[in-house]
Amino acid sequence: MEDATRYDIVIPIELHPGLGFAGESSRSYGAGRVSFNGEKSFRLWEWEASLHHTTFHRYMIVRCNAFEKDARAAAAKILSVLPSASLFLDAGVRPTSTEIVVSGWDVDLTLVSLFPTGAMPHTSLSISSGGVLADIEALSEAFDASFPVRPGSDRAREVYADIDFEANSTSRVVLIATVLELLASRTRRDESALTFIDRWSEEASSAQREDLVTALDLMREQSITSSIRTLMQDSCARAGLDDEQTTGIVRRTVELYRLRSKIVHGGRGASPHEVAEFRAMARIALTGSKERGVFSGVIEGFALDETMRPRVD
Repeated sequence: MEDATRYDIVIPIELHPGLGFAGESSRSYGAGRVSFNGEKSFRLWEWEASLHHTTFHRYMIVRCNAFEKDARAAAAKILSVLPSASLFLDAGVRPTSTEIVVSGWDVDLTLVSLFPTGAMPHTSLSISSGGVLADIEALSEAFDASFPVRPGSDRAREVYADIDFEANSTSRVVLIATVLELLASRTRRDESALTFIDRWSEEASSAQREDLVTALDLMREQSITSSIRTLMQDSCARAGLDDEQTTGIVRRTVELYRLRSKIVHGGRGASPHEVAEFRAMARIALTGSKERGVFSGVIEGFALDETMRPRVD
């Protein structure tokens, strides 16, 4: 039986702190108006909407009163038009997330939420309401931790630390791919391959095809995908993984790395499940260890199994 619940939408946004909007709430109670979190009412296409703010956050509520499928479509349309709205205002306005979730009355202001139509939703941030807590000793251990250092790993670790601050799963995958690119060393091809390239380069030069000469010069080193494959094979060996585990992890890492190109050039998105997998692979490359971190999989909401794949119970 189809869910008969109807939903409205909460969309958290970022806007320069020095900018804002004047207005008032359109909701009334008795002879006065009701305003929640600095509520300012406006129309968004055919829907009533309102802008709100807390000490640290701004968000829009859109009263679409729609079934889940239609509410999701409405939220996606609003998100797609925000860049144009920003251009019209000549001020940066962007969503803090493009991930759309179904919630109850309690909504998380780090996500776009569909909540049951009716009264005002309860706004809260999971980070300030407990979340997942680790013993403080884990912080001491983190500063004491020592992993084998790879060339370029300092910058790669800095980028890895930025992953959780990206707005959505798609941008996190691109950042994780950057981590692997920083770690992977592109080695020169073997002498036999270089002999072929030299001959082809001479023929291309004789034909005055400098574009081909440039392309062939780039072939003197392994492709970045081949370099990442080599990186993961070495990392799995250092982590003590057996041949079957290594084969699976190397194959999946390359698949997820290729997802980056589909995101950048084909408009493909990424899921939290893919982020959890790819992040686990990058952590193996960074640490040379199969040991999980205190919060491994927690951010994306997945536990990891023995092959570093997210486990859905």
